[in-house]
Amino acid sequence: MSFFRTLIISGFLQFLAIVGFFLGGYWWLVDAAQSPELARPAVITVQQGMHTGEMAALLKKSGIVKSAFLFRFWCSFYGIGSRLRPGTYRFQGGESLDQVFQMFLEGREEKVRVTIPEGWTLPMIAAGVEHAGICSSAVFLQTITSPDLIKQTFIGWGTLPSAEGLAFPETYTFARGVSAKEVADSMLQKSFDIISRRIASATADGLTPYQACILASLVEREGKLAEERPIIASVFLNRLRQGMRLESCATVQYALPEHKERLTFDDLKIESPYNTYLHSGLPPTPISNFGKASIDAVISPARTDYLFFVSNASEGHRFANTLNEHERYRQRFFQDRRLTQNSPTASASLEHNSDKGSDQNSPSKSPSEHKRKDKISRNSTKNPITAESNDSLNAPPKILIDGVPDIEQTSGQSNAGANDPKKGKTRRRGNRKQ
Repeated sequence: MSFFRTLIISGFLQFLAIVGFFLGGYWWLVDAAQSPELARPAVITVQQGMHTGEMAALLKKSGIVKSAFLFRFWCSFYGIGSRLRPGTYRFQGGESLDQVFQMFLEGREEKVRVTIPEGWTLPMIAAGVEHAGICSSAVFLQTITSPDLIKQTFIGWGTLPSAEGLAFPETYTFARGVSAKEVADSMLQKSFDIISRRIASATADGLTPYQACILASLVEREGKLAEERPIIASVFLNRLRQGMRLESCATVQYALPEHKERLTFDDLKIESPYNTYLHSGLPPTPISNFGKASIDAVISPARTDYLFFVSNASEGHRFANTLNEHERYRQRFFQDRRLTQNSPTASASLEHNSDKGSDQNSPSKSPSEHKRKDKISRNSTKNPITAESNDSLNAPPKILIDGVPDIEQTSGQSNAGANDPKKGKTRRRGNRKQ
């Protein structure tokens, strides 16, 4: 009898031990699957090819999971180790083990966003990429200007001298930890895809895709109003057809070694292939990137006979077919600007606008009004050059491109070169505010 009692008691104790073991294991599993008590936000990077043991150790060390063993066990039990995606992940702290697995299985990597506006140059884009924390500006510039990358992206375009202007303006979203090459490739590929869909081999005006990009960058920098860009493109194309220099102040700004808010006539004499006051045809590369509206304006320009345009002292321009008509508009610009600058209420608003870095034609950024002889006309084709521009990049505050020579010509000078229509028009186009 005592034997059976002992057997029963022994079995009961074993049962309790087994139940206790399973209950203890269950509660351990439940507890281990919860977030650590001192869980805190953390960012980790799972490298390509990292096995589950390394991932488990990294997660435990970062305080994301309580048990590295349990992480490995579930990976093995469910056979999901090969499905966990590499990348950079941000954990807020407090995620359960199930939530951690879901992040890896769905590839919910931390994202980084960078916005590239229209009218930016490569150094400005590189600064934006650096500011977003992707890579240093130097590394990005070295990557995007790689001849191999440019060649393999712009297939059929021949050998391009530069990637300037070819990083398409867009808001890009990348996984944190993305390489500089992936970013550069995305920006260049975006441009190639968009332009290739619009231009097969040449525009109706005979421009190659790259030449269209160059002209689109000038349109981008010269025009603020979308509805005026096809007209501005037509002015440039008309001048090219007649062998007239483009005389774009935006190209002079690009040629200068450093930014200047106002151009002088000495600036217009800078020797550079980008100086379209000295050299005929298009500059060798784009002078900034450009949006869809600008490339569309070049592909489908307005059909006009305009050869000149001048600011209307607001956001737009007045366009002219002849030099005399252009000169009348130009004098009206000075009159409007004089009235605006003399208005007490306008001064405060103009000062406010200038801080935005987005008002291309704000009179607060126009030249002081002086009457003096055109110094360049003495060494040119006996035609005075007027150069007034008030360009503004769509850029962060305090990054302004605003080239305006400090001069107002006399009526006597305005007729110089009138007997030589081709030369006269070439020297007196007035891109933006001439």
